[in-house]
Amino acid sequence: MAIHKRGLQHNDFCPQNVVVDDVKSPSCIKLIDFQHCSPHKCERQMQLRAYDFPPLYPDFGCRELWFAAKTSRLWTPCK
Repeated sequence: MAIHKRGLQHNDFCPQNVVVDDVKSPSCIKLIDFQHCSPHKCERQMQLRAYDFPPLYPDFGCRELWFAAKTSRLWTPCK
């Protein structure tokens, strides 16, 4: 979401471009490989809430953030 707030879209979100920096902390996640990024006006309409039911893409509003949350299993229910 931070790059979207700065007006950019990554355009290549995949596991190979997500890095966990264990030196800083196990929860320090970074995106790499910005060679395909482009200007972007994010139209996200909903908050990202972990372990919630996934919203439908049209309701969410931003295709890249919706795809990133879905492929990273952010919305996977947890008991």
